[in-house]
Amino acid sequence: MKKAIKALWHCIKAFFMAVVEGTAILFGMNDNSKYGRVLRRIVATGFTVVVVFWAARGVVYFIDEVDWDDFDLFIGDDDYYLSEKLSDDVFFFDCYYDNNGYVANANGKKLIKEVNWVSRPQGDDSLVCYCNGEKRGYFHMRDGKVVVKPAFNHAWVFSEGLAAVEQAGKVVFIDTTGKVVIDRGFAYDADVDGYVFHQGHCAVNDSTGKCMGLIDRNGDWVIAPQYEKIVPIDTFWFVGSEDKEAVVTFGMDTVIPMTQASFSIKDSIILATFNDHTM
Repeated sequence: MKKAIKALWHCIKAFFMAVVEGTAILFGMNDNSKYGRVLRRIVATGFTVVVVFWAARGVVYFIDEVDWDDFDLFIGDDDYYLSEKLSDDVFFFDCYYDNNGYVANANGKKLIKEVNWVSRPQGDDSLVCYCNGEKRGYFHMRDGKVVVKPAFNHAWVFSEGLAAVEQAGKVVFIDTTGKVVIDRGFAYDADVDGYVFHQGHCAVNDSTGKCMGLIDRNGDWVIAPQYEKIVPIDTFWFVGSEDKEAVVTFGMDTVIPMTQASFSIKDSIILATFNDHTM
């Protein structure tokens, strides 16, 4: 170790001597007398110090200006980088060349190994959905402890205290202990973006998988399953069947009744496109 430090110091000295000599030549100070050499080194060293000072200021300015939170931080020699901060003491580290990441605490201790990806919960929920490469489970975002072991082929984030998981082709809902609390035979549909509660309601398929409706947190139908699609966008439910759509708030207030049009949100407006292509 000492030899390496000594060699590095000699390299630094040689570099600065080369800069000094180069600066002297740049200024045309070629007098090889003792006085000329001393004067040359004084001037060249002063110039070099000024250059190094401004270069250091530039580096400090760059460090201060860059928002390092936007960058992936490589950790040690493990080829892992910080992918997501889940809480003050729990972090997810991904690997840049494969999917074998891990969850660790602030001290670098690995809490969960073989983690392909994580997905944060919504709102005030604290259980993180994660995949170990084959199955999905949940761990607590504040201490990294596994609460629900990976046992599901498909699982979605916790919202309002509940999470949807797929079992044998059906969607059921579990609580924060992993206990199934809603099991009404809702069919799993791979085209549905996510089974997530919004202000007490969630869009699910009926047992046939052909129609959608809205349920409450007890699993009871609030809007009967008779529509082709129900999609949450912004703070609204877009309810559609054939060439008709309606817009309902998360609080179940009708904004636009069933109309022969398709709706979308653009900035602060709801845009309606009618069958004759007028908008």
